[in-house]
Amino acid sequence: MATVSGKSVHVLAALVCVAFGSLVLSSARAQDEPRESAALPTEEVHLGAGSCSAQACHGGGFEERMEYKVWASQDPHSNAFVTLGSELGQRIGRRLGIEATKSERCLNCHGTVGVKTAATFDQTDGVSCELCHGGAKEWLGPHVDEDWRQRPPLTKEKQGLRDLTTPKKRAALCVTCHVAAPGREIGHDIMAAGHPPLTFDAAKQMRDMHPHWTDERDDSLLLWAEGLRTGAVAELRRISRAARDKRNWMEFSVFDCYSCHHPIYQGSAYERRETRGKPGDLPLDLAPLRVLVRVTGDRALAEACAPILARVVPPTEDPRKIAAEADRAAKRLADKHLGAVELDREPRKLADSWLANLEAWMREPGVVTIPPHQMQQIAMAVDVLVPNRLADGYREAYAALLRSVDPKRPYDAAASAKLVIKSIASAR
Repeated sequence: MATVSGKSVHVLAALVCVAFGSLVLSSARAQDEPRESAALPTEEVHLGAGSCSAQACHGGGFEERMEYKVWASQDPHSNAFVTLGSELGQRIGRRLGIEATKSERCLNCHGTVGVKTAATFDQTDGVSCELCHGGAKEWLGPHVDEDWRQRPPLTKEKQGLRDLTTPKKRAALCVTCHVAAPGREIGHDIMAAGHPPLTFDAAKQMRDMHPHWTDERDDSLLLWAEGLRTGAVAELRRISRAARDKRNWMEFSVFDCYSCHHPIYQGSAYERRETRGKPGDLPLDLAPLRVLVRVTGDRALAEACAPILARVVPPTEDPRKIAAEADRAAKRLADKHLGAVELDREPRKLADSWLANLEAWMREPGVVTIPPHQMQQIAMAVDVLVPNRLADGYREAYAALLRSVDPKRPYDAAASAKLVIKSIASAR
């Protein structure tokens, strides 16, 4: 891991923090959510992370007030801007003909643009407090009132403090950078310039961060499902936007990268892979949606998503047709309820049923056709769903699974599938 200016620099994909759908899993937690969301103040003003850093506030003066200190020292989001000045960030900028540390195309996810900022604001803070919690000008003072914690989230949100109390809302925020949103899209040109592809699992990636918050209850299962669903909705809407852009169609980043980027030799996994449509037709990526459908085993969801998941795009096809199909699929998915098991009462039972579905999938003959990006999504799901991550042998088995989907290594879908099964078995 390289270091720049004393800060550890993580790969860009880990820092690029999606359009918001309206799934509600059948769960008592869903009843806790307000039915409406308050709009943030139109005069939202960002004061900068320094406004939270005093020792008497979140700067570490008290044991329970370490949020800023933890973020600054251990959260990769604090290095988001620094990464733009790294060798990789500068190289990508040169290839695109932009200055990475100043271009809105980069700062949309690696910094702060499009909002008012105070004189105390520092762009080099990267993805800092207010990008997640909302501009602090209106709520910074009131949030120290004695009754602040007792106020409902909707009341706080009217003062500018973004409500992140539910998995749905957290996932909706994260996907705007980690998957896609208007103005925040990793196109084929950026990837060709060297930006890593995005792979997102809200539950795993939030858990792997050193938390600067206190979890009162474990909602990782709901966050996992909501993250994949919300991410899939965002990706479908990105496909629609790309297909409607007459200047840039075909936008290759919305398709399965490994339709084109793979070694060609006799006997390779790609040569054996069955393709839908005619040779040269491109399948849409949608790895999160494919994993969600198979792992949850929700038949209604599978039926609703089947047309778009089976879709291949001939290069000569009218893109408006693709856009309309993506829009329909996004609406169906945004309105879809997943599962019938109540998470608050039987979370382990639900997770075990999902793991059983995953194991059965990994034993199917067709597993040899799963592309690397999709297997990476599966690997992240394993680490969220298994019952005992501290079990003997699990970390070793899971490390082997991660190595098998490392882009720098040769990929064999069948071998990775066996490691998925081994990882699940070792965590029981």
